[in-house]
Amino acid sequence: MNAARVLLAERDVDSVRADEIAEKAQISRATFFNYYPSKADLLTDLGGTIANQLEAIAKEALENYESLSKALRHVFLDGARRIRKDEQLARQLIDHLTRTTSDTDERRRLLDRAHCAYRSVFEKAQDRGELRPSSDLDFLSELATSTVNGFLVNWFNDSEYPLEQRLEAAVEAILAASLAE
Repeated sequence: MNAARVLLAERDVDSVRADEIAEKAQISRATFFNYYPSKADLLTDLGGTIANQLEAIAKEALENYESLSKALRHVFLDGARRIRKDEQLARQLIDHLTRTTSDTDERRRLLDRAHCAYRSVFEKAQDRGELRPSSDLDFLSELATSTVNGFLVNWFNDSEYPLEQRLEAAVEAILAASLAE
């Protein structure tokens, strides 16, 4: 997968051939196709690494921040930082994962993983008494996931989109709507 990441960070997915990925990974073409019957399968698997990163960022936030404000900022903005680090690859993965041609079940699993990551942050805040007692944690996690995904689609379509500023404003909006008084 690392070989694919390197090649896809440099070039468009359509110009990267499976045999190039196999050569860079120092495996045979047949071995590549044993793991990934198509480039779409590889892209879907790479999309799973986004979920892995989000889960790791949420875990960091839970371990290192004692307020919802700081934890949510960390998750949103560190995620954006990581996307900016590999913009070419991130754009290609977003393109793949938002197309109707990608695996719907896998997209659903990835969304569920994102919901769980955000929910863990909201659960800790609720345990600390930061959220209103009536807060619906499933709704808040869906709101966070949808907000980030919507902003990523905007960023995907407009390279000048102010991703970090929008994410920062989203944190403020979510906090204003959910914090206990």
